[in-house]
Amino acid sequence: MSPIPSEEGADLDLSFLMPTYSPAPVRFVRGKGSWLYDDSGRRYLDFLSGIAVTSLGHCHPKVVAALRDQAGKLWHVSNLFHNELAPRLARELDSLIAGPLTPLGRVFFANSGAEANEAAFKLVRRHMGPERGGIIAMEGGFHGRTLGALAATGQASKREPFQPLPGGFTHVPYGDIEALRQALQPTVGAVMLEPILGEAGVIDPPDGYLAEVRRFCDEAGILLVVDEVQTGLGRTGTWFAYQHEGIFPDLVTVAKPLGSGFPIAACWARREVADSFRPGDHGTTFGGQPLACSAALATLEVLRDIDAPARARALGQKLRGMLGCLRGVQQTRGRGLLVGVVLNEDAPPAAEVARAALEAGLVLNAPAPGVLRLAPPLSATEEELEIGVGILGKVLERRSASPGMRASACTRCVKGASASSGAARHLLEVDDLSPEELFRVLDLADEGPTQMVLEGRGMALLFEHPSARTRNACEMAVFELGGHPLSMRGEEVGLDVRESAEDVARTLACYHAALGARVRQHRTLERFCAAIDKAGLAVPVVNLLSDQSHPTQALADLLVLRRRWGELAGRRVAWIGDASNVCRSFVLGASMVGLEVSVASPTGYGLDEDFLARASRLGGRVRLCARPQDAASGADALATDVWASMGQEDEAARRREAFVGWTVDEELVQMARPEALVLHCLPAHRGEEISAEVLESSHSVVWEQARARKDAMVGLLRFLLGG
Repeated sequence: MSPIPSEEGADLDLSFLMPTYSPAPVRFVRGKGSWLYDDSGRRYLDFLSGIAVTSLGHCHPKVVAALRDQAGKLWHVSNLFHNELAPRLARELDSLIAGPLTPLGRVFFANSGAEANEAAFKLVRRHMGPERGGIIAMEGGFHGRTLGALAATGQASKREPFQPLPGGFTHVPYGDIEALRQALQPTVGAVMLEPILGEAGVIDPPDGYLAEVRRFCDEAGILLVVDEVQTGLGRTGTWFAYQHEGIFPDLVTVAKPLGSGFPIAACWARREVADSFRPGDHGTTFGGQPLACSAALATLEVLRDIDAPARARALGQKLRGMLGCLRGVQQTRGRGLLVGVVLNEDAPPAAEVARAALEAGLVLNAPAPGVLRLAPPLSATEEELEIGVGILGKVLERRSASPGMRASACTRCVKGASASSGAARHLLEVDDLSPEELFRVLDLADEGPTQMVLEGRGMALLFEHPSARTRNACEMAVFELGGHPLSMRGEEVGLDVRESAEDVARTLACYHAALGARVRQHRTLERFCAAIDKAGLAVPVVNLLSDQSHPTQALADLLVLRRRWGELAGRRVAWIGDASNVCRSFVLGASMVGLEVSVASPTGYGLDEDFLARASRLGGRVRLCARPQDAASGADALATDVWASMGQEDEAARRREAFVGWTVDEELVQMARPEALVLHCLPAHRGEEISAEVLESSHSVVWEQARARKDAMVGLLRFLLGG
């Protein structure tokens, strides 16, 4: 087993571990919410949740608090004595399985899904008697790797190396009720199945199949065992996946998400079945111990609070809709937030896509040939789903060579989608473009309006906050492309006062070929995009400035630098002052074109860790500096922005005080290279973030930046509108 680098730089010796796994070459050291961090500090979006385990994300504060509290009280006493938590947890599980008003079952606690299933096998045999202990299981099913669970597993590749396995198990094709009938023998006492085959590639049962199996078991007088180890506790859009068909099993096994990653599992059975066990029939040392139960009780409380099933249904629908837009995706399977992504035959192998996704900062896996499995936390946000699908979309775009594959359908679904596809392509962030597409926009900007992509059509320009430069740049770009701009002030529209953002977007999309907006809240732009995409309208939305980003300014700045320098890669820009929306967009763009950026900001006004990880995934080389002099020394260019921007007016005085000593003045420029350029997107407050002398000096390219705003908009609109 090969060593991997440890946090300290020395090799991590894996030779003492049995080689039962082939782990990816990454070492995770912490997690928070939907994100994992490796020992180099790099961040990964977790779309696997430890294989449907961390349904509340990593280190949910309520679960952490419950564990800390219980750890100071009592960890373990064995099942020779009572503890106060196991009975409470058993009641909670019974209420989710049987309903809150009718206690119908009893619970045996274990440590893993395989152990819970082993308890179910023994209970079937104890209840049905030694002559009817046989179990019919499903081909493709997976129930664990202990010998009994392996015997129930319907995957030959996992079973064959360990033959002979315990007897009594028969396997039939999943979804074939007639095969089930033919397999019935006098020795059979139960049918066991997963309501969705997870390890086989997230395979759904045919409609009505579970109900037919329930009727078959009733008619045959045998038990129905449902393995909800992967599907349970809200993941598929109901508390348990069998509930989609309104059936009621005799036994249910639960594990993965129950403790949010703390090992605990459960086997639930109807009381008349459970009462077949007698003291001494089954046992476990650790099952139901207080520490594990505290984690499980906290987990269930949070899952109830967030209404996990409803959340999984809503987010799952959005996720499958976005995935269906991706190049190389044939179909999606599963329910809620357990999703199988079936790739086209000419797409790259699923395992290769999973490896490339990990390299790009997205965690998922390939449980079967041609299938990716996604199981994001139930606590994930819509934005995180969009980020994850965007990463996957870019991976598939880079690795899908076939020109016949379906192109992406909407950019808020997939960053990096084809601009020539029939659906809307939006630009809300610089990295909605791939590096190749960014250079294409710059090339089109230099070509100018050679194609009238807006001829006879309009572009709506909405300004919640006025800007003479943005309005003139956009209007002139639209004119040059043969179109008709219509600029509107925010009060004319009354966003979320007279009309919702969604209705405004739909209305404007009825009249215009594109929509540009300068808004206070970035979320407003996302709502515009969602409404337009939902309506199926091919009208791109362009972010002209939001509290989060300023991508069109970044495009203009990169255009100016390329016109001045030619080759961008290897040059270094020093950003001095507030790490504002303008700064963030510039850093993202710089990361995509090979520029190095040194950022110097006062304490509390710099780039955060999450943003730096995002830039790193784009290939960025970003260095944080404590002093402006450190950043400026030897730089090829210096850039700055106002100290108090849109939405920060109330804190302008405090910001001016914090930024004393951070002015880009002649002394600072002299520390850079002799031919260094100075960038400022305007408006400029002379004597604050930049001195009047520097602004008017030969180093300054601010007026070139202003002109480039129009040229960059021409290139961007040509790209978005297919010209």
